Amino acid sequence: MAYAQDGTGPSAIGISVRARSHLAAAQAATHACEEYRTNNNIASSCEIVLLDNAVIKLGRQYKIGLTEETPSSVWRISDLKTKRSIYLAGTIHLLKPTLLPLPAVYGQIFNKADRIALENNPLLASDPQRNAQILAITTPDKNEIKAAMSKGTRKKLKKIFRTLGIPKKAIFNAYPMMLQFNLGTVGYNSLGVQRGQRH
Repeated sequence: MAYAQDGTGPSAIGISVRARSHLAAAQAATHACEEYRTNNNIASSCEIVLLDNAVIKLGRQYKIGLTEETPSSVWRISDLKTKRSIYLAGTIHLLKPTLLPLPAVYGQIFNKADRIALENNPLLASDPQRNAQILAITTPDKNEIKAAMSKGTRKKLKKIFRTLGIPKKAIFNAYPMMLQFNLGTVGYNSLGVQRGQRH
């Protein structure tokens, strides 16, 4: 079930009862909720609140009570002699859209910074030559992956991939760590958490 409400005002609900997977159910419920929300001018976003018997907390519930003093994933390292500081900010790769914007401290440190260093250069993300090099490094030998997996593991993965509508040959297209990450991302997407939010 997906849900959206403007404060104590009108609300929208989307439900999916029969779907082949949690992800398909979450997508159908969110789509139904978003359609109703859009047609009825409800401003807040729809988010998954119930998946099977699991109740999922609304993003705005997490934000209630946040203040400037609330701890966040930002740390300051200072040199007492020079009075210069370095800030380290934790990254979020998966996030409910309703959790945005991030706490004000993120904007404050970015505005104070003389220089910003990122783990990846976003300007290079669209470079086809660089992307081809990364793909070459991260693409395993399919036979090696197949040989390293037990027959039982392959069988379970094929079943999971079938329910998600992913071709079974994709099991052997990634190293186990990346396969685990991708399956985890699908699980998080079922909960309404999305990857790569940009606001």
